[in-house]
Amino acid sequence: MKTLSHLTASLVIGSFAALFVGCAPNKVIDPTTEQGITSVDQVDIQDFSRAANDMATDLLKSPILAKYGPDRQAVLAISLIENRTSAQLDTDLLVKRIRMALINSGKFTTSTVVAAGAAEDPLVRENRNLRKDDEFDQSTIAAKGTLKAPDFTLSGKIIDIRVRDGHLRQASYDFQLSLTDKNSGTTVWEGLKTITKQGRHNAVSW
Repeated sequence: MKTLSHLTASLVIGSFAALFVGCAPNKVIDPTTEQGITSVDQVDIQDFSRAANDMATDLLKSPILAKYGPDRQAVLAISLIENRTSAQLDTDLLVKRIRMALINSGKFTTSTVVAAGAAEDPLVRENRNLRKDDEFDQSTIAAKGTLKAPDFTLSGKIIDIRVRDGHLRQASYDFQLSLTDKNSGTTVWEGLKTITKQGRHNAVSW
């Protein structure tokens, strides 16, 4: 009877605990902190934020940018950022954060017309190719030949390495970026950020 009573009490306590967890209110969290769910199987939003912040900070410290500033900004074009991981992900989650940091530094502007594949802003390119007889105010359209060529291109890839030991899983995500001087064709900066996560299942940091 004592054992049965102890078991009953444990079940009651467990039920209350499950009820409490199930009734926990939804909340808004800061994606740049450790408050979110950590998933071993994929790159989380906090991983993108951490990688972008660290790599942009490192890039802005590069001596190659010493001559650039508010009065002379470098033009950056985004080249191919490859997803070499086994998971589906949008590389813009990384690139957009890096672009914002670079633009906000006052050292860069970024081209939305010159890019790998299609132009990010096709309307700008279309406007630049309007014929003389098109019904638009020609004074509002940039003249042909005035498009600024990029000084640098940013390319890179995201690679993952996964290992397992019994039920314990580990995944390392390698964020690799290269800044290339368009005129010389040489790499003037290399960035690398590795994030390694380990666990048996998804976890929430509280």
